[in-house]
Amino acid sequence: MALLAAGVDQGDDVVIPGFGFLAAANVVLHLRANPVFVEVDPLTWCANADTVSAGISPRTKAIVLIHSYGNVCPMDDLVELARSRDIPIIEDAAESFGSRWKGRVCGTFGLCGTLSFQATKTIATGEGGMVLTDDT
Repeated sequence: MALLAAGVDQGDDVVIPGFGFLAAANVVLHLRANPVFVEVDPLTWCANADTVSAGISPRTKAIVLIHSYGNVCPMDDLVELARSRDIPIIEDAAESFGSRWKGRVCGTFGLCGTLSFQATKTIATGEGGMVLTDDT
């Protein structure tokens, strides 16, 4: 739903960290779009503005960020990069439920934040998920 809300369509590129649960890339493939994998910081397991910038092309339609193991992507530079290129951010906050960047909750920086409640996640209900947005 988040990728559709971002306008991702067949043939579009979506920047996504090379480290993360494969479902994030599978959704991109399901839309017949192209996942463009970027490196993550080896200390945080999260993408940053430098790694994301390297994956952006004229065909990039969205940036998916995964906050891993409670670690948070450095959102200041990432939000600035996305705004400067007019590319929406979608945050996968499934492993960072309750984590914050400079006081702000993960999943609230981009167009959409996504949460999974699958059994191995921070908050588990067995299955299900949630999409967060403040965009009408």
